[in-house]
Amino acid sequence: MTASRTTTTGQSTGSLLSAWADRSVKTKVLTAVSLTAVVAAGIGALGIAGMSTAADDAEELYSSNLLGAVAVADMDSLLHEMRVVNRDTVLVPTTDRRAERFARLEELRTEFADTMAAYEGTGMDAARQELVDRIGTQLDQYYAVQDDVLQPFAVAGNVAGWVVANDAQGVEVVDSLRTDLQALNDLETGDAAAAATEVRANAESQRTISLVVMVVGIALALGLGWFVAGGVARAARRVQDVTAALAAGDLTKTSGLVSRDEMGRMGQGLDAAVTNLRSVLGTVAASADAVAASSEELSASSAQISASAEE
Repeated sequence: MTASRTTTTGQSTGSLLSAWADRSVKTKVLTAVSLTAVVAAGIGALGIAGMSTAADDAEELYSSNLLGAVAVADMDSLLHEMRVVNRDTVLVPTTDRRAERFARLEELRTEFADTMAAYEGTGMDAARQELVDRIGTQLDQYYAVQDDVLQPFAVAGNVAGWVVANDAQGVEVVDSLRTDLQALNDLETGDAAAAATEVRANAESQRTISLVVMVVGIALALGLGWFVAGGVARAARRVQDVTAALAAGDLTKTSGLVSRDEMGRMGQGLDAAVTNLRSVLGTVAASADAVAASSEELSASSAQISASAEE
């Protein structure tokens, strides 16, 4: 069974090599060139795919992590400004200025709500959603402290009462808000770092694949080119050996080429010519020998006739 499989494999390999040998030189050269072109195209396609993947990764990093981190930073900044404006409501000297501060507080609340909505649009997981819900609840508590507790002190210009009330009720809520905002920021920063690591890993993987394809492709192209060039060179040397022997008068040497490509047909034609020439020269030599023998017989006959005449 093993011997049969080995024989079958050898026959298949021999058939493939024979079929390849029968291809024209042009086909062989174009095959090697085409393989090189395919390798170049493959590397180019991998490069384009890699750039597309990198662009998608960058877009994902921007939309999911960078925008989220920016939104969290904006919310923290708005909260800080809200605290400053809230403090100014009790410090400004005139009623008009105080009204401006209260109006600004309303604007900041709207901006905070819009920013939080934009953040939620970047995609929420369970941890983020829990923090966002808690921040929303704490904001409502802080707004209630501003409106129901601190605003009356501000309107009355009671700085001492405002400070005591803020320390008692406002500071704790703000600290909780800032803690949760920092937790959101940590999540975004961590995910951004992980995403950047993944992008880098994808780029390195793409680079490795491109290098492997390039090296393997170049090796195959060089191997095929060497095989084609070697086959043509060997056939040319065998034809050259026959012509050199022919020039030296040796009609026994043949190329032995059997392929059906240009070099094979040329070698077979040369072998046929040498064989025919050898046959012709053999016939000529045989004829010359016959003529020489006849000449000797004629000479002997002439000598005999001359001897008889003398007697």
